[in-house]
Amino acid sequence: SGLYKGLAPTLVAMFPYVGVEFMFYETSKIALEALLQKDSVDGSPVVLPTIISLGLGAMAGAAAQTSAHPLDVVRKRLQV
Repeated sequence: SGLYKGLAPTLVAMFPYVGVEFMFYETSKIALEALLQKDSVDGSPVVLPTIISLGLGAMAGAAAQTSAHPLDVVRKRLQV
């Protein structure tokens, strides 16, 4: 019963985490692509370098974890 006490907070915390991560990554990616497209000379589609995509993903994950951490604390306290 202790293990399943945290199931509802786990499921509730999952949605804001995924939502914040997706929103942060996609918004920052679109903004960066638009900025680079504006500076593009020939007008060709801009492809972000892999390292930039990794950095955006890391920042998105950090923002998402920061927003979901309070619910994660509640879940762990319910399980103990």
